[in-house]
Amino acid sequence: MANISRINYALQSFKVGGSLIGGVQSVGASSTTNIETFSAFGSNSAVPIVQDIDLEITVEAAMGSWASPATIWDSPVDVEIIYSSAGGFSTIKLNAVASSYSLQMGVDGPATESVTFQNTGTSTFTSGSASALHSGANCSVITRPDFTSFTATNKGDCNGAGASGPVTYSNVLSVGMSWDAGVEKVSILGQSLPAGKFATFPIEVTTEVETHAAGAPGLPNSQIISNNKAAGYLYDLAIGLGSRTRGTTGAVMASSSIQGGDVGGGNVSASTSWTSYSSWY
Repeated sequence: MANISRINYALQSFKVGGSLIGGVQSVGASSTTNIETFSAFGSNSAVPIVQDIDLEITVEAAMGSWASPATIWDSPVDVEIIYSSAGGFSTIKLNAVASSYSLQMGVDGPATESVTFQNTGTSTFTSGSASALHSGANCSVITRPDFTSFTATNKGDCNGAGASGPVTYSNVLSVGMSWDAGVEKVSILGQSLPAGKFATFPIEVTTEVETHAAGAPGLPNSQIISNNKAAGYLYDLAIGLGSRTRGTTGAVMASSSIQGGDVGGGNVSASTSWTSYSSWY
């Protein structure tokens, strides 16, 4: 029998803004030192110049594990990795802001969300001790049977042509959503690390839906309001980021394609992509 002593589940738990995140699948921390070089005519040598350091923590967890967007997406939070060590339990902590997000659900496996956090200004990785915090069993994993609906409302073109009421599609194969805030730095003289960071607007939000070809949603040049529901969680492109009332134009269809149906009898499916800006909840 193989020796399993080499298998080590060192990670005990993961916290964001003081809240324990359940169903975590993977966590990664990284640092990137941004270096420029300075050279001169008549010399084949160069002087490296350290500009600043980018620190990131990326986590993938079961869909629905996150707390209210008001406490995670819009404000700096403490992101903590708690792991076992020789003396008990230790932490890696970073004060950070969410810089990118993605969600993926399909007919196979659990629905997951991935979030990348970047350090806020001069914050760096810190360490300390912690109590054992096991997340325990996760009984609320969202899979294929938990998906409720995907609804699209065609608002039509600029003349209103092609408008239609809400249509719910029952033949959805997969749904994916993502956004990238494009966090920029504010640097000042006399300081190597940035003084702060800010999101660059507009933030592009992309939604991709794959359906059986018989029910491909949307019309060319149409605007939609899409509701993606699963086990009580609602993702709505008609509502502005961080607000339940802002934004009514929804998303615009960016592309649509049909694939499959080869001579071997492959399934025919349609993939549709929508794009919205600064509009996600």
